[in-house]
Amino acid sequence: MLDMRWRTVFLSLFLLVVAFSSITLVYGRSRIERINSFVVYYGDDRVEELRMFDLAILSPLLEEEIVELNNYGVITIGYVSLTTVGGWEPWAKNVSDDLVVGSYVEWGEKIVNACDCRWEKILLNQAIPYILGKGFKGVFLDNLDMVDNYPFMKNCVIKLVKDIRKKYPNVIIVVNRGFTIVEDIAPYVDAVLFEDFGTFYDFSKKQYLKWSGSDYVWMINVAEKLRKLSMKYGIIVLALGYADLNNKTMLNEYCEYVSNLASKYGFVSYVGNIYLNKVNTVYLSFIKNCDIEERESKQKVGYANNVYFLALATAMILTIIFIVIWLRKR
Repeated sequence: MLDMRWRTVFLSLFLLVVAFSSITLVYGRSRIERINSFVVYYGDDRVEELRMFDLAILSPLLEEEIVELNNYGVITIGYVSLTTVGGWEPWAKNVSDDLVVGSYVEWGEKIVNACDCRWEKILLNQAIPYILGKGFKGVFLDNLDMVDNYPFMKNCVIKLVKDIRKKYPNVIIVVNRGFTIVEDIAPYVDAVLFEDFGTFYDFSKKQYLKWSGSDYVWMINVAEKLRKLSMKYGIIVLALGYADLNNKTMLNEYCEYVSNLASKYGFVSYVGNIYLNKVNTVYLSFIKNCDIEERESKQKVGYANNVYFLALATAMILTIIFIVIWLRKR
């Protein structure tokens, strides 16, 4: 039978493993490496244009395009909404009326109760397997902002993200906005999309505009918040602005504006039209070469933080081991 000293040693080693695992979970790095461009596109048959980007967020209904893009080395991410269904999704037929809690008028979608276990099963066992079965490398989780209109769903949406990560530990997870819960889900995702970054589409005025006044200040504050989370967890921030792609003057102005603004924070950026049914290859010429260098330096800071915490935990536990052994010998 082991004497007390060796029991202490083994207990300390066990604590070391637990600390290592916990810190690695919280301070894990993004599964997305070295990207300088991304695109969001919900149409089809645009492989030759899409292959020019490093990462593509796409409709889950695509078939052969995903295989082709994967062969070109593009990181393919499939769309799924965490809180809505539009009726076009293969899994929408399994959403009964008693799961619906409201309407998303702008997009003609139904808002689903994210706290219902039936919805979680649909996501985990139908929607995500459907997307991954197509060959997508990851999932794009949309409409997290719905928790702002339905506060009772806040903890449920957080849990959904955690459960997706738990069931699919190696899959890339990109979330759209969700700024009121982003700190809670940051350790479990690989990237955050900042939609309406710099420019946006005003549905009431039917115009593409730049943020101004207090709205601009709010946007900058969120950008700073995301920058800090990126440094802490190693996640990538994707900045998406909007413009009329048929208006050359606006397109050039807005692309330059969004690109310059994103480069200040080390974000990867893109500008599309509001329906995201066209590919804006023009934007590739506006991407700043310094973006990737700045972003990588921030990831290194995040990685350095990981090493620091791991080294600190190791040093503390080893110190405890030596002190206990020394006391036992006395």
